[in-house]
Amino acid sequence: MDIKAKLIKAFDSGKVKAVFDVTLDDKFAIHGVKLVTGEKGDFVSMPYDSWKDKNGQVQRSNWVHPLDRQTRAELHRAVTDAYLAHTPSPGNSDLPFNI
Repeated sequence: MDIKAKLIKAFDSGKVKAVFDVTLDDKFAIHGVKLVTGEKGDFVSMPYDSWKDKNGQVQRSNWVHPLDRQTRAELHRAVTDAYLAHTPSPGNSDLPFNI
């Protein structure tokens, strides 16, 4: 599967590092995919809906999600690569970063 990620917005602070649009095989688009810093490292958060159940507990349901580990890994790699391509590093600190 060909997975492409386009960085939409990056953040300088907070747990959310950036928001992306992702396309799958140039045929399916997913908007609002996030790269998030977690306790065990960065992870990809898919768009989701949240609501309170009858007991007042917040419930969450992803709109879309990978069905296997390989696809999840490919998605993570595409999002991370897109983020790193637009983030200045010590080797290319002279590049502008205006998002």
